[in-house]
Formats: sequence, structure tokens, C-alpha cells
Amino acid sequence: MAPKETKGRSFIKFPRAKQPEHNGEYFIQDENIRFNRKEGSVPNLPESHSRSTIVKALMGEDASSGNALELARAHNALVLKNMGGRVCGPSGGKVINLGLPRTGTKVITEVLKQVGYNACHQIRDWKMSDVKSYAHDPMNSASESIRAGLSTCDALSDIPVYGIWRSLMSTEQNARFVLTTRDMHPWLVAIEALFEFWEPKLRKDYGAFHSWYFNSAVYNKDAFSATFRSHHEDILKALGDRVLVLPFSMPDDEKLSKLMEFTGCESMQSQVVYPTKPESYAW
Repeated sequence: MAPKETKGRSFIKFPRAKQPEHNGEYFIQDENIRFNRKEGSVPNLPESHSRSTIVKALMGEDASSGNALELARAHNALVLKNMGGRVCGPSGGKVINLGLPRTGTKVITEVLKQVGYNACHQIRDWKMSDVKSYAHDPMNSASESIRAGLSTCDALSDIPVYGIWRSLMSTEQNARFVLTTRDMHPWLVAIEALFEFWEPKLRKDYGAFHSWYFNSAVYNKDAFSATFRSHHEDILKALGDRVLVLPFSMPDDEKLSKLMEFTGCESMQSQVVYPTKPESYAW
């Protein structure tokens, strides 16, 4: 059994060179690139290094860990620095969360509803044939249920959204992409528990989708681990600094602040009331 996630622990492993004394600086890699927490300076991260480091860390493969959370913060600092002007609400483009289930997809939906989006957690009444059709060719008229969901929702999360992200990236040019995520090992524990509790329903309603995207209609550690890796690798490679990364370990108030800045909704942040649900419902 994989170890359970510990509340408050950061999970993105953060490789660093020999550590300086506690002066607010963290080395991101060996080329003396620093992120200064005190001054808020943004490191010039080489894209290939940051992508591979994030994925390796999520997979638990980087043993030379430092302050994991700082890497996600550094990535988001680059995202927010490089983005253009943002308009809060649907007129500013859709907000599409590409996070896998059990990474906080529900809460991000509820938060976006509070700032004016018609946010949908899952597309209603989608059909597997339409998912495959849209994934193959988003302009195909056969993908009627997906098109209907996209026309209705200003913000989207969860199934089947994370499975058709490549097509969404090409068709939703003005969209703002978010990636909620967490360390793979506690994610696998959460997914296994989800399947144990909802197995008959998941097999009936989502079995075909899980077979298509995860290569298994039921929980299978190897299959889900492989898809977890490819999902994150491919998204980070394709979207780069277009995607805001919101790790499970990031404090809620920080996640909210970054999401509001990313969507241009900073002025409405004080109006957002967090859903009060068990930890499994948290970001």
C-alpha cells in the first residue's frame, strides 16, 4: 500500500544545489539560478528542466528533494509574469482544469461559480462515442454531446475534460488552462478507495472511458501510474507557461490567490467562500 498523503507536506520535489543559509534563497538547479522568496524574484527556468523535474517529483523518482512546493511556485510565477491581460468571467475565455480526478477538481468548480462562471464539474450526458470523435477531430459534427457541454459551460473540470485536453487546446484558443495535481502515491490511494467504494457505478458509467484513457476499466496500479506520468508530461510539454499548476499541498489561500490572479478576478477574491467539506473534497 502506498503511503498516505500528510496534510501540509509539499510533494513536488525541488532539486537544489548546495544550500545557502536561511536567507530566503532556494537553488532551483545547479546553474546558480535562485528563487528569492523575500524579494519575489522569478527564476529563469529552462522549460525542459522544469517539466522533467515536476513530473519526476510527482512520480516520487527524485531522491534529491528540497523544498518541493517552491518549484510549483516558481513555475506559476513565470506563468503569471508572461500572461497577457485577463478579464474576469466568461467574456475573458473559458477556464479549463485538466487535473485528474481526486486532485481538487470539485472545489475549483465551486470557486469559479462564485466569481460568475457557469462552471461544470464533468460534462453532462456525454457519450463515449462523442469523446473519441472529439479527441480524434474536434471539428467532427459527430461529437454532439461534447459540443453541447462546451457551449453551455464557461469553466470545466474532470471527466471527460482531462481526456480531450489536446483537442481543447486547439479549439479553445482563449482558454485559461489549470492543472490541479498531487503526488502520485497518495493519488493512487485515493483512486483505489474511489474504485472500491463506487466500483459498480464506475464500471457501468465510466468503464469505457477508463479503458480508453487509463487502459483499464477497473483500478490497476500499473495502468493508472503510467497514465498519470504521460498525462502530466504531455500537458506540461504542450502548454508550458499557459497552464497554472495547483498542487494539493499548496495552502488553500495561496491557491485561491493564484487562481484569481490567473483569471483576472482578484477584485472578487474577498467574496469567495470556501466550500466546507471533508478533506477528500479539498483542493
